[in-house]
Amino acid sequence: MRSPHSTPSNRPAPLTRERTLFTITSFDDEGNRLYSTLPLDGAATAARWHDDLADNPATQRITITANTIERTEQLITVDELPGPGEPTPQPELPEGAHTARRFYHFSSGPAVLRTGDEARAWLKRTTEQQQQHRTPHTVYVNVSQLQLFNVTLIERARLLTFAELTVLY
Repeated sequence: MRSPHSTPSNRPAPLTRERTLFTITSFDDEGNRLYSTLPLDGAATAARWHDDLADNPATQRITITANTIERTEQLITVDELPGPGEPTPQPELPEGAHTARRFYHFSSGPAVLRTGDEARAWLKRTTEQQQQHRTPHTVYVNVSQLQLFNVTLIERARLLTFAELTVLY
C-alpha cells in the first residue's frame, strides 16, 4: 500500500467526499438575467445573497441552484491503470447527475492525470529525476511513499426553493 506498485490486497475502502455549492440568479420581468453569483460555499451565505437580490426592485424571479460534486478516491496500483494507448474508462452517469468523470492522481503530484499513459509517464519522469537528474531545484518526492488514486467525480445540479435552502443551515 505504500507504493503505486503495491498489491490490491488489504486496500482501504474508497473515500467519498461530497461538497455542495450554491448559485443564486436573479431575473427581470422579461426573463433576462440580472445577476448570478459565483458558486457560494454554504447555505447561509446563499440565503443572504438571495435576500440581497430580492431587495432589488428590478428582480422579478430568483433561482437557487445547488451544485453537488461527489468525489470518490480509490487506492489502486499502476498495474490497474488502463493499458498503453487505452482511453480512461469513464464511470456510468448515475440518475440525476449531469457529469461523470474519471482521472488519476498521485498523493504527491499533479491534481489530474487524464489517462493511464499520463500517470505512468509522470511516475517514470519523477522516478528518473529523483534517482538520476537531481539538481538543487528538483522538488523532492519520495517515490516509495507515493500512492495512486483512481478518482471519480459525479456532478449534480438541482433547483431549490428558498424554504429548502433555509433548512440546510
